[in-house]
Amino acid sequence: MRRIEFAIIVWVFTAAALLAAGCSDDAGGPDGTDVAREDGEAAGETAADADADVGPETDGEPDAPADGEPDAPADVPADAPADAPADAPVDAPTDGEPDVPVDGTPDAPPPPAPECTEAAGCTLHDDCCYCLALAPREEPPPCGLPECFITTCTSRGITAADVACAAGRCAVYTCETDAVACEMLPPRCAAGEVPSVRGMCWGPCVPATECVSVDDCAACDASAGQACVQYASRGGRTTYCVERPAGCGARATCDCLGASVCVGIFDVCSDDAGVLTCSCPTC
Repeated sequence: MRRIEFAIIVWVFTAAALLAAGCSDDAGGPDGTDVAREDGEAAGETAADADADVGPETDGEPDAPADGEPDAPADVPADAPADAPADAPVDAPTDGEPDVPVDGTPDAPPPPAPECTEAAGCTLHDDCCYCLALAPREEPPPCGLPECFITTCTSRGITAADVACAAGRCAVYTCETDAVACEMLPPRCAAGEVPSVRGMCWGPCVPATECVSVDDCAACDASAGQACVQYASRGGRTTYCVERPAGCGARATCDCLGASVCVGIFDVCSDDAGVLTCSCPTC
């Protein structure tokens, strides 16, 4: 009987101990609750921090790398800068203006071509106003007299046989005064004109550029745009007056006029003080 009672008492205490242990595990007690709360708060803070890191920034500034240094710009080839303009050809200026030599003086235009190389290329023009030797394709000046009793060339005794090619220019008048033997005074002529010679006496005033030849360079009026040209040979010099091209400026030179007046066998040009000399090395 006592054994049975003792066994019951042991069982009761054992059951009570087991029951007490089970309640403590399920409820957690005060200590268990604090630990769970602390663990939850720690987990929540970790999640919040993770969300803050992942979300976009609101300050508008780009993220800086972890080392604090900004990212380097994209590589640009050393031989081709991105902002360099396209190369311009050396011989093609970009301002649209023509090139000027280093000395600042623009190149002179080439000399005009000779009007003629022989008399056959010239034509005698005769009307009521003018008697002129015209170059090929040269138009005569206008004349306001459609009819007249006698034409100009006829009145002066000029014929086609008098036409000559002189210093690359068509000319028709005799103006050298060596043959003049009359006692009449020469006429007074306007600038750029000289007295012509008719037979052994004076004729009318004519442009010096229309003379087959003149006495000397004094007959060529620079103020009237004329230049003096001389053909030099062993027999002496023959002097001509020619129109000075605009490309020569105030003084004629071989560069601006030589190729136009030094023609035929007199093709070696030299200039001195505005006077051009055309020489024949073999004459």
